Amino acid sequence: MGSLISIKCPFQSFISSGSYNSLLPHRLRVVRDVFAGVKQALNESQYKNVTIIGHSLGGALALISSLYLPTFFPNAHYRLVTYGMLRVGNKALAKYLDNSLIDITRITNR
Repeated sequence: MGSLISIKCPFQSFISSGSYNSLLPHRLRVVRDVFAGVKQALNESQYKNVTIIGHSLGGALALISSLYLPTFFPNAHYRLVTYGMLRVGNKALAKYLDNSLIDITRITNR
């Protein structure tokens, strides 16, 4: 996908150290790839709605990606849908997400 985009996570303090460390090897690659795909789609189309979907670990990575995207593409509307997502945050992250403009749907099995 071309050159690497390295982004420091401004939300690291919201994510528990265990989850953050286990996601670290995947986080930058996934965020880079999602960032590149969203950038290409927004540049090549008239679309302004971005939906990010993930299952389990992919859901956690989708959530982390959804934290970055509005910073780089503020004119888009974001929706996050996760299935069986791992818990990756604390109360501060939950409060941040509750107050964000990201439309979040989390599906779990009881």
